[in-house]
Amino acid sequence: MAVRLFERVEIRQTIQVAVAATLAITAGTLISGHRWYWALIAAFIVSIGVGSSGEALIKGLQRLSGTLAGVLVGIGLAVLLSGHVMLSAALALLFVFLAFYAFQVAYGTMIFFITLMLALLFSMIGQFSPELLWLRLEETAVGSVIGILATTLVLPVRQSKGFADELHVFLDALGDAISATSQDPEGGRDDDPNQRMQKAVQDLRNAVGAIKRGWLPLVDRRYLLVVRATMRCAYLAREAKSTRMLSSSAIDALGDRIVRLCALVDEERSYERPVNDDCGDDELVQALLDALDLLANRYAATKRQRAPRFRLAHR
Repeated sequence: MAVRLFERVEIRQTIQVAVAATLAITAGTLISGHRWYWALIAAFIVSIGVGSSGEALIKGLQRLSGTLAGVLVGIGLAVLLSGHVMLSAALALLFVFLAFYAFQVAYGTMIFFITLMLALLFSMIGQFSPELLWLRLEETAVGSVIGILATTLVLPVRQSKGFADELHVFLDALGDAISATSQDPEGGRDDDPNQRMQKAVQDLRNAVGAIKRGWLPLVDRRYLLVVRATMRCAYLAREAKSTRMLSSSAIDALGDRIVRLCALVDEERSYERPVNDDCGDDELVQALLDALDLLANRYAATKRQRAPRFRLAHR
């Protein structure tokens, strides 16, 4: 019971954030008795709202790199605009706008503009010094490292585990969307299976921290190929819904393929691809079956360092 309690996302993240905040306050105070909150903010932001320790690492690197770039540029900008209060105020407001504009797509860029804004504000109130910005960088580095360590060592969640969970959710939504193709489009349904399927695809993408945080060069290509395979499956399922009603034999064949995929994801057994499927000459159904086989093959590749889990077998 206690183990299941700690597996809940809200409980796990609460404990991680509490540990990170406590350590950040302690370490930040040792560095500076006046600016310790910079370490606290960094640790809190890095450890909150992440799905895995890998995502926390990327988030911490983004915050640290954005702060470093902001310090380097901010020092020069504050010295250059010293005494020009109106111009500094206008640029500070511009940097606030740019920071919030970049928030959704580039977290590191947001931190860069926030650091520039702080440099100009300190300059306008007469408290600017290069040492102050270097102190911000030091506190941010300590806080980021603490946030990363907290998510890595305290109730850690590996990216592969979070990815597998979200893939299972997608497969369930895909099965519901395929089953819905046998129903009259005019028939009443309280929810739209296609919308849930599309949301599951987005959640799967976000389960890969480097994709969610926009650092595609750091994405393990194997996971990226799995995400692309799910997008193809979702596209074909939407096509099936919009163009025709699938036969019961086609839905059974697709449902059986999804069940086999779920067993692969749950690591219950390897994926066994049937040699023959009774789907007639329906090219769309065959394309969807092939897409599911491709998804199984690509997901198995993410586990291949342990053992191959995909093989062609006869029923």
